[in-house]
Amino acid sequence: MRYLAVSRLKENTDFKKFQSTIGAHRSWVADAMEAGVIISGGRWGDIGGILIFDLPEDDSVDRFLANDPLKQNGLVDVEWAEYFTD
Repeated sequence: MRYLAVSRLKENTDFKKFQSTIGAHRSWVADAMEAGVIISGGRWGDIGGILIFDLPEDDSVDRFLANDPLKQNGLVDVEWAEYFTD
């Protein structure tokens, strides 16, 4: 199934912590793209990012997104939904 996730930086984000975490986030994204999980993604202005990805079922989405270093460090809130292209 295909999904869309929107990440938004939390209010009062510690930007020093963000800067020290963004490299790990980019590595996580690159690894997931190489594995064929993430189809596309990118920054969403200055407030967050968007990911389009494929996973076998809804219950694996939260587990997948929980591995994002930005999420693990409490820097973003993430919402997701099934993504329909037709």
